[in-house]
Amino acid sequence: MNYVKKYPLFFILLALLMLAFVGGLAYNVTLFNKLGEQEKKFKTTLSKFKSSLNADPSEASVEKSLANIEVVKGDLDKLVKNLSPASDNIIKPTPVTEGYQFVEHLRGMVNSWIMQAKAKGIYLGENENFSYKKYYAINSDPPPDEAVPELWKQASILGHILSKLYASKPDNIDMRIDLVQRELTNVEQAKEAAARKTTRTRVAPNRRAGTALLGDNFVIDDVTSAKVEGSIDTFGYKIVFTSHTEVLRNFLNRLNEFDVMLVVRSIEVKEGAAIGEYTEAPPVDEFNSEGLTPEEIAAKTAREPVVSDNYSEFTVIIEYVEMAKENDSKSSEEDSDDSEKTSTSSK
Repeated sequence: MNYVKKYPLFFILLALLMLAFVGGLAYNVTLFNKLGEQEKKFKTTLSKFKSSLNADPSEASVEKSLANIEVVKGDLDKLVKNLSPASDNIIKPTPVTEGYQFVEHLRGMVNSWIMQAKAKGIYLGENENFSYKKYYAINSDPPPDEAVPELWKQASILGHILSKLYASKPDNIDMRIDLVQRELTNVEQAKEAAARKTTRTRVAPNRRAGTALLGDNFVIDDVTSAKVEGSIDTFGYKIVFTSHTEVLRNFLNRLNEFDVMLVVRSIEVKEGAAIGEYTEAPPVDEFNSEGLTPEEIAAKTAREPVVSDNYSEFTVIIEYVEMAKENDSKSSEEDSDDSEKTSTSSK
């Protein structure tokens, strides 16, 4: 409460920004509702298609049903595209298929993010690895091959988020990235679940919102997340940085561009530590000739930050949302195969 009284302008701006996000989210909720209706229509059409095969397995009937499916599928694709209009430019096709190949690409991506941060004058936390240490570290095991497509997409989206964060920093404001975390992908979660089953002691994961797990990873609360098994896929990210309110405001505005479906799930603010390098510590008087107390000695020999200012530490949890179309596509392919078999048998 004291913090609110001390910085009323900040909280007013934060409230306005949140209202802007609510408006944007309301628009996307409308699109999601339309998308849900279109999915129901798609499934209904598939159901009618199966029924028509049994009732009238002629080639003309099959072709008519397949044409209806393509029309509904096209409408579904258009709605998905409206939710993420720039997704094709941001999420490129996976250039590799094997885990060890992905690691080399990942190291290049992380090094690029580090160099871009330095070019913008952004300080990075010690040994910052942007949540991929388990793969990025030297002599680490590569991910399984089946995890590569998800990891590539996840890293591509993180790179897009970081580009927005970097662009949010004005030249005259200092900034430090303290922590970057990500949710485990579906394949990684399945691998960890299998590993837990083989151990005698099973530890249930903590499902609280924003809970940190093992440094690189965290979990978004199921209640907060938009993820729906088989319908909606998500990637969660936690970005912790220290700077002024202007940087947060710029960052939220850029996220609000909705070039891809990025939703801010929560924002936490607390007083931040000083940013910048530190001065050399004063020489220590080993004999304590001035008769100082231990507290006075510690204060006298402390290293002072070169850059001294009032900063805030911001924790922003972001979720990337997309429609899960894999199951539908498999289903339609199976139905198409069935139709070909039925059509052939009818002849």
